[in-house]
Amino acid sequence: MNLQKKQNGNILLQKNPYTKMLLHKNQYSNEILQKKQYGIPDMITLPFRISPFYSTIFAVQRIISALVPTLSIFVTANFINTAIAVANKTTDLRAVYFPIFLLTAIMIYNVIIGALMNFLNSRTDIYFRKRLRPEMIAKRARLKYRYIENQKTADLINRVCPKIDTTIREMYTQVLDVLEVSFFVAGIIITLFTQVWWVALLILVSSGPLMFVATKAGKRSYEADKEMSRIDRRAEYLSQVLKSREAVEERSIYGYSEKLNQVY
Repeated sequence: MNLQKKQNGNILLQKNPYTKMLLHKNQYSNEILQKKQYGIPDMITLPFRISPFYSTIFAVQRIISALVPTLSIFVTANFINTAIAVANKTTDLRAVYFPIFLLTAIMIYNVIIGALMNFLNSRTDIYFRKRLRPEMIAKRARLKYRYIENQKTADLINRVCPKIDTTIREMYTQVLDVLEVSFFVAGIIITLFTQVWWVALLILVSSGPLMFVATKAGKRSYEADKEMSRIDRRAEYLSQVLKSREAVEERSIYGYSEKLNQVY
């Protein structure tokens, strides 16, 4: 009797509009992709929401790799000065051990880091794919039919949805590229400024126009990729219409195969 009352109560709760709204909200509250529009800050925050561990590792590795060349300059200079001092017998031989240790550590880092990061890249790709692709498939399944038939939204879906995990990873990689280059350039300029200040100043002045040209080139490259994605989607759609088993009845009724062959 109590079990029957409990079941009836659950049925009434499920039929309640307010309860339905709460259940629907809780169903999608754990989704990562909750916004309708994303900006530049999301290029950084999204990867950390998906995997703080992997995102932090890649950020730290890029910063270290950017600082290694500058560190190598100072360590090599210290080693040469210490070796000269040892040769002139103005310092003890043990003083050269620490620079040699640092140079060895830098060489080991440069040899190992490539293989290690390739392994982490594979693990990260798998993790991002498992977190994002099922969610994106569910979002596409909830789309209304009018969005699928609309050319603009269909182009956008084709450009963003199929490989959303790869897109987010590439965005974060580009952010890390900018971060790494910034640290690398800053280290080299500081090193030059301590020795030949006018060379560092010349590099700073000339880097402004180069950055402007690179930004314009990147924007044009994105527009070209955007246009190509539209063409690729149309070509893929026509290929499916002409070759797929699902469209055989449509091809037989409308007989558009010959017309498409004449056009293309």
